[in-house]
Amino acid sequence: MLTASHFFALVIVLTDSMEPAVPRGSLAVAAKFGDWQVGDIVLYRAFGALILHRVIEEKNGMFRTKGDAAQSWDPWLVPRESIIGKVVLIIPLLGKILLILREPLVFAATVTSIYLSSIAISARRSLSEALRRTCKKTNSGLKPHNGIVLEKQAPE
Repeated sequence: MLTASHFFALVIVLTDSMEPAVPRGSLAVAAKFGDWQVGDIVLYRAFGALILHRVIEEKNGMFRTKGDAAQSWDPWLVPRESIIGKVVLIIPLLGKILLILREPLVFAATVTSIYLSSIAISARRSLSEALRRTCKKTNSGLKPHNGIVLEKQAPE
């Protein structure tokens, strides 16, 4: 599980047991409120792991689940209190991206790239504004006070 609040849990899907409805590498958002019904995709804890499967049957307040890609249902019943939430949003590939960004070197390179890009954009804007302030408009182009002529770019 990536994170959890009082209302939602985020989980990265690491297997293909729910293909094609929930592709491997997706980020799934499970709502912790509401009631679970047959047909819902639920996130639950069993055997020390988190499992994301579809409810296929309710029996005496317990739920039988099955992965969409599996041939048969899970050989256990899930008690209501083991269910963390119902999947309400699936974002394909975002889980893979988040897993990659969790690597320290990749994260550091990403943050550094964003920071350097923002500096370059800011510097370019500052330079453009400085040139505009020091140049006078003429018919042949922009003519700075020091005599250097900057030609206008031809329209594309």
